[in-house]
Amino acid sequence: RVATLEVLLKCPRVNPNLICPANKSSALHLAAANGKGQAVMCLLANEKVNRDLKNINGHQAMQCAQGKGHFKVESLLKQKIPPEKAAQMLKQQQRNTDLSRKKAAAREKREQMEKNKSQKNKEKIEEEFKLLGSMAADIENDLNAENRDNDEDPESIGIGDLPPMMSPTKA
Repeated sequence: RVATLEVLLKCPRVNPNLICPANKSSALHLAAANGKGQAVMCLLANEKVNRDLKNINGHQAMQCAQGKGHFKVESLLKQKIPPEKAAQMLKQQQRNTDLSRKKAAAREKREQMEKNKSQKNKEKIEEEFKLLGSMAADIENDLNAENRDNDEDPESIGIGDLPPMMSPTKA
C-alpha cells in the first residue's frame, strides 16, 4: 500500500535503497517490475531514492518495468521527475483515485436505489393486480349469486319475461 510506504519513507532510519540479497533489487526495482505506478511515484518523491541502482541482472528499475510490459511506469522513470514534482503528481493521482472511488460508490448507490425503486414498483403493481383480481372475483360471485337467486325464485320473473303464450288473459 502506498500509504504504508509513505509512512515508512518518512522514518529517518529507513533506507529506501536497501537491496534484497537474493536478486539485488531495491524497492524501486520491485515496484517497477510489478507495474505499481503509485508506489514508484511515492519512491521517486523521496530524495534518498537512487534510481540508478542495478539489480543482479544489471537492470535499472526502468528496464525492469520495460521488461515486464509496464510502459506507463517505464515512462515515469524515463522522465527523471524531480522528487518535488513526483510528490505533487502522487498527491494529484491519489486525489483522482479518491474521486474515482467516490464516483463509483455514488453510481453503485444510485443503481441500487433504482433497483429498489423498480422492485417496489413491481411489488405495488402485483398488489394492485391481486386487488383487482379479488374485486373481479367478488363481482363475479355476486353476479352468480344473483343469477342463482333469480333461477330459484319464480316470483322474481316479471310479466314481460314470460313467453307470449303464457301471458295471463283478461276475462
